[in-house]
Amino acid sequence: MRAEAEAKAKAEAEARQRAEAEAKRVADLKACQDNIAGASTSGPLRFRISSATLSADSTATLDRIAAAIRACPQASFALNVEGHTDSDGDAQENQALSERRAAAVVDYLTKAGIAAGRLKSAGYGATRPKVANDTRENKASNRRIEFVVAN
Repeated sequence: MRAEAEAKAKAEAEARQRAEAEAKRVADLKACQDNIAGASTSGPLRFRISSATLSADSTATLDRIAAAIRACPQASFALNVEGHTDSDGDAQENQALSERRAAAVVDYLTKAGIAAGRLKSAGYGATRPKVANDTRENKASNRRIEFVVAN
């Protein structure tokens, strides 16, 4: 009986430790996501019109994003870089443009020292609008890059 009780107590302690470790991992991922999100909204992230060429005023924002990623080395995560466009123009061209823009951001971050294995790019064209594409301002909101921490 005593051996059974000791085995049960040990199993319960191990289960608690695993649960605590998982809770810490989830909290670390959330903190990384929040830091990266904050960095991504700290300044402009722009491209030349109908191009995947980053504007010069985007480098400071991308440098802050790279710093936020480097601040989370203990967290094992991948960062999905997602490109989006408004609905103006040809859907296939928008899709390709969103893919090229996301890839350009990944390229910049890789050159800034982020391991390529931690980064993944994807383009969604106009398929995931934040708001209706019914005004100039809304279209501008839909032309964006989003950063999503994936575990």
